[in-house]
Amino acid sequence: MTNPLADLRQLIAERCSLDEVQTWCFDLGLDWEDLPGQAKSAKVREMLLRLGRRRALGDLQAALLRSRPDLAGEPILSADPDELHAALPAWEGAAGDVIHQQAGDGAIQIGKARGVYIGAERKTPVQKMNR
Repeated sequence: MTNPLADLRQLIAERCSLDEVQTWCFDLGLDWEDLPGQAKSAKVREMLLRLGRRRALGDLQAALLRSRPDLAGEPILSADPDELHAALPAWEGAAGDVIHQQAGDGAIQIGKARGVYIGAERKTPVQKMNR
């Protein structure tokens, strides 16, 4: 089974120019310079993670299709954005950051971090998240 987020990352990194990716960041409210990494592939990965945390991967899909109609046949661009969001890894959130955590039953829990670690290595009880 493939990871849809990895498929989207690979599509953008391999088939889109650096200028296009920078433009999508601008259009979607991300500062390119604030994204960690030097290489385009690293910036694309971080762009996807940040957009995913904002639940804006569907907006990226739409922007890709508007500016690159030649990619319309790519299945990942017609994938349900909820599937993309479900593929997001858990992450360490700073206090006040909106986080998502996927439970073992597939449910996605959304809340605000209170300076606690949210990650795959340590299980964080839902009670530690503000709703």
